[in-house]
Amino acid sequence: MIGRIILESCSIVKEAIALLKAIPHRHSFSYVLLDKHGEKKVVEASPRKIAVHDAHICTNHFTYLTKENRYRMDDSIHRYTLMEQQSRHVSDSYQAFRMLNDTDKGVFSEKYGAWAGTLHTALYLPKIQSTWLALGGNRKPFIFNFSQWLKGTNTRVKQIKGELNANQGFVNMKYIT
Repeated sequence: MIGRIILESCSIVKEAIALLKAIPHRHSFSYVLLDKHGEKKVVEASPRKIAVHDAHICTNHFTYLTKENRYRMDDSIHRYTLMEQQSRHVSDSYQAFRMLNDTDKGVFSEKYGAWAGTLHTALYLPKIQSTWLALGGNRKPFIFNFSQWLKGTNTRVKQIKGELNANQGFVNMKYIT
C-alpha cells in the first residue's frame, strides 16, 4: 500500500523519502527509488527507524539497519553477491532484465515453499517512461509504454500472464479441482 501511495503522490525521489519518513511502517521493507532525473536511493524502513542510502543493488535484507534483519538471510545475501558480480558485465537494460529474470543466473529465486520466491521481474526506465514486466522466470518482458499511456493511448493488453514453478497455491488464486 505504501508503494502505491508513493507512486500516486510523489514525482521525485526527495518527495518519496519525505513521505517514507512521515508514514508509519508496520513491517520492515526496502524501497528502491528512481525518478526521471536519474536520482536514485534505497530506503530501508522499519517500524523503529528509516535509513536512506545510495545503492544500485537491493535484495531482501538491510545493509544499514542490520538489527532489523530476519535471522535467515543466506539466500538474500547470496543473490546480492551474484548481482554485484554479474552487474559488472551488464551494458544495457535487456541484459539487466535477463540477469534478474533468467533462472540460470541465480538471482531469480524459486524458493516459494519458504516464502522467498521471486514472483515478478520489473525494470523501470523513467527517462523514457517505460516499464518492463514478467511474471515468473525465463520470460520475455512485457514492455509498457507509460509515456504513451499518459498521453491517452490505451494499451490493448488486458492481462499479463506468467508461470511460477511452485507446488503451493497463492492466496489470490482460484483453485480448479
